[in-house]
Amino acid sequence: MNAERLEILVREYRRDTADVNDKVGQLRGGTSGVFIIAEVAILQRKLAGKIRRLLSALEEGGVLDLFSESEGIAETRTLLGKLDEAVTIATTQVTKNYGGGNTYLHSAAVYPETGSEVKSAIALGADPKATNEKSLTPLVVATMQGEESVVRALLEAGADANQRDEKQYMALPFACVVEKLDPMVVGSILRAGADDTAEVGIALTPMSLLAKYSSDKRGYRQVQQLLSRAATLRDYGWLAKLCNREITHIDMEAKTRKEMKELLTAFIDGDVKTPPLCTAATKGNAGLVMALLDNFGADKNFKDNVGETPLMKAADKGHLPVVEALLDAGVDVAITTDQSISALHLAAAKGSGGIVDALLKSGAAKDARDDEGATPLLFAAAEGHLPVVNALLDGGADMEARDESGDTPLTGAITMGHLPVVNALLDGGADKEARDEIGDTPLMLATTVGHLPVVNASLDGGADKEARDNIGDTPLFHATMAGHLPVVNALLDRGADKEARDDFGKTPLLQAVDVGHLPVVNVLLDRGADKEARDDFGKTPLLHAIIAGHLPVVECLLATGCDRTVRSKNKQLIVLHVAASLNSVEHVSLLLQWGADETALDRDGKTPADLIDESRPQHEAVRLLLARAPADRAWRRRGWLVMVFSRTPKAGGSGGSSGDGGATGARSVKQQCGARGGKESFDLFAAVAQLRVVEEGVFRNVVGFL
Repeated sequence: MNAERLEILVREYRRDTADVNDKVGQLRGGTSGVFIIAEVAILQRKLAGKIRRLLSALEEGGVLDLFSESEGIAETRTLLGKLDEAVTIATTQVTKNYGGGNTYLHSAAVYPETGSEVKSAIALGADPKATNEKSLTPLVVATMQGEESVVRALLEAGADANQRDEKQYMALPFACVVEKLDPMVVGSILRAGADDTAEVGIALTPMSLLAKYSSDKRGYRQVQQLLSRAATLRDYGWLAKLCNREITHIDMEAKTRKEMKELLTAFIDGDVKTPPLCTAATKGNAGLVMALLDNFGADKNFKDNVGETPLMKAADKGHLPVVEALLDAGVDVAITTDQSISALHLAAAKGSGGIVDALLKSGAAKDARDDEGATPLLFAAAEGHLPVVNALLDGGADMEARDESGDTPLTGAITMGHLPVVNALLDGGADKEARDEIGDTPLMLATTVGHLPVVNASLDGGADKEARDNIGDTPLFHATMAGHLPVVNALLDRGADKEARDDFGKTPLLQAVDVGHLPVVNVLLDRGADKEARDDFGKTPLLHAIIAGHLPVVECLLATGCDRTVRSKNKQLIVLHVAASLNSVEHVSLLLQWGADETALDRDGKTPADLIDESRPQHEAVRLLLARAPADRAWRRRGWLVMVFSRTPKAGGSGGSSGDGGATGARSVKQQCGARGGKESFDLFAAVAQLRVVEEGVFRNVVGFL
């Protein structure tokens, strides 16, 4: 070996020594993985021979002058030993069991772009035919991932393309069903000698595993390679289904007439529940549809396990060219699913105007009904597809057709808030007072769901704002119950009767109180609704609010001056009695603050304390509140007077609260509810203040307070 060559080896030795030391350190520390294994394998290939040649030259003594004293034969031997150590550790890692029988290659197969690393692992001793506990080989794992470089590396290393797993699957079927199917993966397996393509059928039984084959030219060529290898036409049928793409008429015509019959039999037998025609129609592959219809006589009216035909599948997916091809082939447009849904229903629901037109021209029943009585027009209206609605109306569809719930296309559009469709139906003369099974009109439905533009459109179209449903509720009732404040205002602005009564004598205010919609309660009170209105049982809004437990509504009603001594129609229910019987500490406390009489007797001569429910929580707290009511009232009076005295000298200062018993906090409640009145409120305050001064003087003389 000449001196120049040896000098190059020495320079490379000095440069690579650090790499070897680094890799040995990592491996000794337990580091593993695809890339470090590959680097060790590369170092072995690159350095082992060079180091051995250098060592041989050094031992001959020919170039010792090129090294310093510390870079002699001993260190070179040490470096070679370290490299051998790295290779030994790496070999152990690529051949050991990582759990479940999985080897290094099983794990490496799932990483993208690891073909070279897999080759390195195989060079270090990894077995490309190793199987895990499920009998899966690295090749099957790689094909499931669709990694062509890994597949090719494994096959080149001797992996068996026909080796089966525990379910008797091979690599080819897995390569065919993987979603990101790379034609090169299939090609690599085929070139390696994979056979028995009928196995594809097993892998494809679930519809969810249908391949999404590449549509480029390379993928198309792969289709042809698969087809050319099909041993029987049953295989061909599965492969056609697998490829799921447009296959030209020439490909189909390559088979004999006898073979065509065999193919058709394979397509529609019991093992193939979704034949290629249905699959092609679903995916919109018009070329394959025409080929199957023209050359193979595929059953154009085939119904799958849910009763859908190829026409229905194409209509549902919006594939107009496929629909036209099927219509040209003479499919039966009257066939329906197991739920009596037709292709026209499906197209209308998806808003496919072109398909709707094509179906109508082919004689599809424009008013066909499904099992629930819904027509295609109702489907389109509920989904808001205006062009389809117009097409169906132009085709003579019945705009007053009702389903089993009594809904019409107009009510369907209103419920879903599709204003353009609502306007189109109203302009077309739809019955704006049509009632469903519970007597709701379209306007009532709009107020219930709160679609203000639809409400306004209905009112502008002349809808009856005082129409009543089966229990006497008007649209205003529906809006108040749902709490749609803008709709409530719109109805009131248009003159809706705020004192209308339903079949139970309730007014809209009573309805709003029952459900606790405070903003709606405020609006109705501001608009002059009767706060003392009684239902058929004599209950006022205040009684309703207490029974329903809506404390903010109770506060608001008390602040507006509601009668807190009111009794029900049979004089049995008094507000404080009701609150006490419910063990409601908050309501009892609030009513006492507003001057409710804790000594009042009901029809049976009982006080509120007599009605406390001992079996319910907080009964002791309610009883204590009622027992301390006189003393608390006295303290409130004194506290109120002190407040008046402290604020009187301040110009423009705010006064105390009005009401019998000096209700504290009433001013804040009145502000919350939208306090009503200006000068009148101030005059009332002044009058009450004078009365409180006199009352306080009497109180001080009697009890010697202060």
